[in-house]
Amino acid sequence: MIPETQSSACDELLAQWNATTSEKQRALLEQALWQTIPAEARVGMRRRTWLTNVTKDSACAVESRLTIFGEPEAAELWERVERDQMPLTTATERLKEANIVAAATGVPLAVALTARLKEYDTWPLHHTKRGQPFRKKPPSRFEDLSKVHVTPTAKSSRASDSDRSFWARLRPQLSDFAASRLKGADPIVAERLYREFERDLKVLFDEFQSRVFRFRSQAKTDQMLTVSIKFPQVQRACLALCMDHPTRGHPADLDKARIQKKKLARLYHPDVTGGDEGTRAKYEEALNAYSVLEDYNNQLKQVENL
Repeated sequence: MIPETQSSACDELLAQWNATTSEKQRALLEQALWQTIPAEARVGMRRRTWLTNVTKDSACAVESRLTIFGEPEAAELWERVERDQMPLTTATERLKEANIVAAATGVPLAVALTARLKEYDTWPLHHTKRGQPFRKKPPSRFEDLSKVHVTPTAKSSRASDSDRSFWARLRPQLSDFAASRLKGADPIVAERLYREFERDLKVLFDEFQSRVFRFRSQAKTDQMLTVSIKFPQVQRACLALCMDHPTRGHPADLDKARIQKKKLARLYHPDVTGGDEGTRAKYEEALNAYSVLEDYNNQLKQVENL
């Protein structure tokens, strides 16, 4: 309850609060409203709850104004809220993100906040049902991969990103998937089909790793055309895949290269040969050879489009 001695001042401030549409002005008036209560009477009271009851505004809006008002370096946020009609919740989220960045990097909060707002400006613009504009970060299936943590099991207290641990986690799912498809089949045939299925997946996995490695190696260049595949490389790649090379200036036959790659990968797969260095090298050579031919064909397409 508001003490009677402060009732008149509180009513006057509340009238001003209802008359204004400025969120910053409302934040200032809310501080003044809170100060109308004597310090001894405020003991044990929750400011947000009290202001919510007095102003009849949402607790989320009151909390957002309190958060932004309590940060002296958040002047730019008030400008966004007043000028661009940025939702209070959005402004609070940007402030929290800026605080995290500032604490982690040591940069001033104002600098971190400006960077977060610049990123915010690149997001697609939307509107609420009431017509209030806001921006929403576009979804990305890879944006939070760095935040994913594997829960340690009873057998291991340390998460591992090795190939072996990856397949250890994936194999039970593959087994269940294959079992549901091979139900009723001869066990020997089913086992052979499953092993071939698993081996083909490993080939794809190794090829993906090879592509990732090549991508990282080429990421230092500004343009893809700066990394060119020479024709002798194409000849060596075709030789590794046991197929004829194309005429100079013409694309390679990727369909045939894909068939040859799969055939050689199965033949020299470490699970088949035991993983000795010689066959392992031939296995990797077949995968890399196909990537070279694919890059060569893409390069020819880019030259044609120039």
